[in-house]
Amino acid sequence: MSYSAILERLDQTSIDMELKRTQFHDTKSALEDAEENLAKLDKENINYKKLNFYDNLEKAKDSFKDENYEKSKEMALQSAEDSLSTLAEINIVKSNRNEFEKLFDNALIEKLQFDKKENDDIKNSIKDIEKSIETGKISDASQKIDEQLENLEKKITRKRIRK
Repeated sequence: MSYSAILERLDQTSIDMELKRTQFHDTKSALEDAEENLAKLDKENINYKKLNFYDNLEKAKDSFKDENYEKSKEMALQSAEDSLSTLAEINIVKSNRNEFEKLFDNALIEKLQFDKKENDDIKNSIKDIEKSIETGKISDASQKIDEQLENLEKKITRKRIRK
């Protein structure tokens, strides 16, 4: 092998190593972002381990260990994006749930009379909504909130008319 061929191979090896180093650090950063979002979900008491983005993160970690940085980065970025989207949806749903609870509390402050069954139904609905949020079933929770909010508004309107 000639000296120029050896230099050429060294240059190519140097370029390849630099590319691999860049991919390594980019992938590591993407994995950290995804894990940070999962920590936020954990802080919100969301059971995220049954959700797709958790599986993607685990697969990304495995690919990272196998030094398949491109695949790992792609999966980690997708996991981070999906978990961030879920966090945003959870914040909206929790805000709507709080609005529902506030509406009920205001009705009680107004001294609108709810019988025991109505009161229990509303409290059970709030528990169901909370359970849906905790299990990551955000669309179910959102739908329940919309339905219960509409029902509660109708009940309050009827009770105000009677009052």
